[in-house]
Amino acid sequence: MVSFEAEHKPQVRNGDTMTLQSELPAVEVWWPHLTIEQKHEIQQDVSAPLSAAVREEIERIANIELSESHLQLSREAQSFIQTQSEPVD
Repeated sequence: MVSFEAEHKPQVRNGDTMTLQSELPAVEVWWPHLTIEQKHEIQQDVSAPLSAAVREEIERIANIELSESHLQLSREAQSFIQTQSEPVD
């Protein structure tokens, strides 16, 4: 599982306090809530850096701001995604 420990600098987005993260939150937090399009994009190459659209969606879901623009999934997150039996079509 990806570590959720990261920098914790309060930020404000849409009037809500949010946290600046240098790492992705646990995949179990955001994967179930991603759009089908973003799931397909990740599944095409789980080892590729996450696109800006995917990062933005994760930020929205987890109410965080990711401080890194070049984020990749951990091996644990890749395995989690690859073993999901729920069809995304």
